Amino acid sequence: MKTPTKKMKGGLINRGSGFIKVADQIIDALDTGKPIPGMTGTKKDTEMILLWNEALYYANPQTEHTYSRLYEQYKNMTYSELVRYMSKQTTAGGYYKKRAGLKRAIAQAWADKDVALIERLAGAYRFHEKPEKFTRRESKRADNSTIVADWRTKFLVKLSKSNSKYKNHALLCYLCGMRPEEFTHDLGATVFFDGDKIKVAIKGAKVKIDDKGNHITGVSVRNIVFDANTDNPAIKMLLALKDETTFKIEVKFPPPVPERSDGVLTYDEMVKHSKAMKKGLASLMGTLGRGLLGKETKGISKGKPKVFTAYNLRHMFASGLRASGMSINNISRALGHMSEATQRFYGRANAPHSGGGVVPTTITSKENPRAAKVGKTPWRGGTGAVVGVVVGTGTTKDNGKIKIKVKM
Repeated sequence: MKTPTKKMKGGLINRGSGFIKVADQIIDALDTGKPIPGMTGTKKDTEMILLWNEALYYANPQTEHTYSRLYEQYKNMTYSELVRYMSKQTTAGGYYKKRAGLKRAIAQAWADKDVALIERLAGAYRFHEKPEKFTRRESKRADNSTIVADWRTKFLVKLSKSNSKYKNHALLCYLCGMRPEEFTHDLGATVFFDGDKIKVAIKGAKVKIDDKGNHITGVSVRNIVFDANTDNPAIKMLLALKDETTFKIEVKFPPPVPERSDGVLTYDEMVKHSKAMKKGLASLMGTLGRGLLGKETKGISKGKPKVFTAYNLRHMFASGLRASGMSINNISRALGHMSEATQRFYGRANAPHSGGGVVPTTITSKENPRAAKVGKTPWRGGTGAVVGVVVGTGTTKDNGKIKIKVKM
């Protein structure tokens, strides 16, 4: 029996290379007008099956979970939608993640023996245009180092006078450090008014769960409780929203409305709606925070006011929690992180002018964040179910919790 090797270039297995090689051979075949390998009944089929099995054997379940979501996204897109999606300007990391995901999707379509899908995905890969230049992602934590001393007062005064439909969303970003992505119609926040307590229940974004129900990243629900008996202007603004009938309010974006007569919502419509909602909130944030961060000192934006976003508030929220002496575990819960290691990228205990905010009295979450590990531990094998169809026949080899078939 021939089993997957444990060595490749550089000593350790390159976990993603097998899937990429499968996709590359398919793309090369389509480029040259040859039959798709692995579907010809020749020796080449056996080589492709072995290559697939080796990649599947060493696949990282967390990475596979991410790619499975991209696969579901890509296979529901038309060819033109795929080309536009792949060609649009983004960060370098964002583009290469999409491109790697597309190759993984091509390999998965091959395993599923879906020729039409293979041709559509491979066509989008072959003919999309790589962005001429990438956008640069700036750190909002670094931007906060230049924030003005009275930023809280200025922000809340502007917010109190705003008539924007995103006003409540901005208030919860200020109080709870919510992500813009957490206001989508299927997530959002529910504010409960209970006597001298206000509880904000947030359905978290960036949640990844493996096929066994284990949380990989993100907390699904977190609860942030504030004392209602305070003179803090932000809490007073929140109390003013109280519904005397239900004693709760929901804060989220409205759902998208299909434009087609048959009521079917297309991928483009979902993306368009999501962008419009986030753009509306971002516009309000820019208005509320204009002038609070000082001016850009370099680049093409030199001399212009720095752009204020919800992530500036998220970092200041984290800084306030740190300054209050809150535990790392509770900071992780408050930010919606499944790992305590992630919170270290948010805020600073000694961040300028981070004081004066409202510190929650209680923070709970549905899942308990994992304790941070000391140092980096190399990935040693699968710990969850692998997405996709296993190709090949023969005996079953148990790799931890993953069972695969390898070619005899």
